[in-house]
Amino acid sequence: MNKKTNLKKLFQYSLRLFFIFFTLFFLNSCGEIIEHYQCIMLVENGKFAEAIERLDMNIKSDPKNSAYYDLRGYAKIMSEYPDKQDALNDLNYSIELSPTISSPYIYRARSYLELEMYSEAIEDCKIALKNCQSKTYRANIYNLLGLIYLTSGDLHNALDQFNISLELNHRSDATAYGNRGLTYGRLGQFSDAYKDIEKAMLKNKKVGYKERGLVKLLQFKDIDAQKDFNKHLEFFPNFKRNLDKTIEKYKLIRSN
Repeated sequence: MNKKTNLKKLFQYSLRLFFIFFTLFFLNSCGEIIEHYQCIMLVENGKFAEAIERLDMNIKSDPKNSAYYDLRGYAKIMSEYPDKQDALNDLNYSIELSPTISSPYIYRARSYLELEMYSEAIEDCKIALKNCQSKTYRANIYNLLGLIYLTSGDLHNALDQFNISLELNHRSDATAYGNRGLTYGRLGQFSDAYKDIEKAMLKNKKVGYKERGLVKLLQFKDIDAQKDFNKHLEFFPNFKRNLDKTIEKYKLIRSN
């Protein structure tokens, strides 16, 4: 009887230990997920300095987490950070840590796009597609690939990628409609351009003002374009430097 009682107590004790360890593991995992998400939001909202500072601390406590390195590298590229090679080192190390995950390749592709290293960006997108099975995620990669072709001036290839992206995820992806609309604008198909941008705006009230402003700029409607740019900056105030750079590029495009 004592033996059975002892075994029962041992089992109950072991079960409690299991639940304690499981709870601690679960809470730690949730904490990491929340922290990573918050860092993503800082980067996507253009708060690069704050994101870099926070990611520095996360990397000190978790130096083998690839997700922190790709975010920090991209934040450095997008900010006023002077050492771009150091930023690329972060992105390269992230891929070294997680070579079969799509995310590091996507952030490096976005960084290459910012640095106007288009062939390298395209290659990273292709690798990301091989590593990715999610339909929605693949749509995002095709959207990025289209943006790279659009920015580099390969408009017909850009159109093809946006079409694929929208076939995969036409219900929710506002940015692909906005980007395809801008591509139509670059091709001089202004009616199609405004139709797509309107679809983008209906899906997401924050998306489409920049693209519509750029299309208007191509038509020399500078005053109307500026109104759209101002509206865009209401939603994305930390991306003024990026917007100014794009506006100057489109002014050059329309002059040629």
